[in-house]
Amino acid sequence: EIKWDVVVLDEAQKIRNPDTRRAEAVKELQCRIPIAVTGTPVENGLQDLWSIAEFIIPPLLGSRSEFEENFPDDVSAARRLGQIISPITIRRLVADVADDLPEKREFAVPLQLIDVDRERYEAIGPAILPNHAKLRVFCSHGQVADELQPPRFEDRTKVEHLLSILEELFENGQKALVFTEYVKTLKRLVGEIGIRWPAAFVSAIYGATSPDVRPRILEDF
Repeated sequence: EIKWDVVVLDEAQKIRNPDTRRAEAVKELQCRIPIAVTGTPVENGLQDLWSIAEFIIPPLLGSRSEFEENFPDDVSAARRLGQIISPITIRRLVADVADDLPEKREFAVPLQLIDVDRERYEAIGPAILPNHAKLRVFCSHGQVADELQPPRFEDRTKVEHLLSILEELFENGQKALVFTEYVKTLKRLVGEIGIRWPAAFVSAIYGATSPDVRPRILEDF
């Protein structure tokens, strides 16, 4: 019943599914200025962004059916969508908030899938947007355990390459931060690294990690 001046949604991607009770409840709030704060406005498909935009300016992207018809999940539609929402978007870049960081260096390393994985990869289908999430999970070895047999997790292309990098780093007394999108991959990596280098400190932070525990992990690192 309250008419708010401002409603700010932190982690606004949590209303990306318009059918959830959370999204429906949030959109019933009455306010003069709605603000959505998120680092991942699109996680699974462009419809994620439609749901967030419906909270901010409901008429902006049309009805859900109109949006799905006008913006299929492809790069061209994503670019058009970006132009529409840019006037209501404030984007924070790393360079704007952390100017003391050293220059970032990137090395792209193409890796060849082992035969059994290449066959499974090709079975998923062509690398078009609807298959993109499945292919990313597959290449990060984030599947359920049964789908990874055979060969063993530590013998997968990307994992084997990572372990060889870590071996060199640990020999030189260096530290490493390893990022992956998938919790299953993360947990398996922690286990594998802990077995190979029992003297090394290894831990993980992901969505379910308690806020009370996170600072201690960082301090130990």
